[in-house]
Amino acid sequence: MKTNHAIRKINKRIEIVSTDNRAMKETGFGSLKTCRTITDILQRHYTDVSFREARNKDDLEDIVKRKPDLVVLCVKYIWRSPQKVIHTKC
Repeated sequence: MKTNHAIRKINKRIEIVSTDNRAMKETGFGSLKTCRTITDILQRHYTDVSFREARNKDDLEDIVKRKPDLVVLCVKYIWRSPQKVIHTKC
């Protein structure tokens, strides 16, 4: 007999952040499709999980203002302008 247990979600705000980086030929965890998949998985276990595509510095500052418990930055580089790229560091 199968029992139906309700899944209790962890009360945390998590933001998954990426950028459209196809022009940079970056591979790995940072693809938008992968980040959306990770978001879907985390939403099963946490109460507040969202995906954000950062297009500029203002988008990143908005994330900081929301004060999430955890931010997962899925890219190594973020476009700032055609001449500048921000290199993210841990």
